[in-house]
Amino acid sequence: MAGDIVLAYDDTEEARAALPVAVELAQALGTGLVIGFGFEPPRSGGEVGALRDEIEKLGEEFAATALHRVRSLAADLPVVVELVQDRPAAAIVRLADAVDAPYIVMGHKQRPLLAEVLIGSVLETVMSDTSRPVVVVQVPD
Repeated sequence: MAGDIVLAYDDTEEARAALPVAVELAQALGTGLVIGFGFEPPRSGGEVGALRDEIEKLGEEFAATALHRVRSLAADLPVVVELVQDRPAAAIVRLADAVDAPYIVMGHKQRPLLAEVLIGSVLETVMSDTSRPVVVVQVPD
């Protein structure tokens, strides 16, 4: 769905907080909503195929929950769910490019500075890898 808002969704507290903001933005702009879940199983270890299947199944459950929440807020809003097998940040950027999203909406919870420095965040990666505006919904500690 070209020109739709992309919501990065993984059923965390941050993603759940971002969902109504994405719905409101899509309604205000007269667009649809694309709910994106990026997943990449570990590259090493035993049963990678089984792990990928389990992560994808979890993504489908997250998507169903998100879709139910969207429908409770805006029953007529056009919504598409996309499960993308890629690192979460790359998946969201790729999805936003594919639909020519005017905005990407993401939730964020501030972590201790050392954690941010050492492991980074999906939000930081998305913001550095896209030229699209990113709407950040900050969740209080």
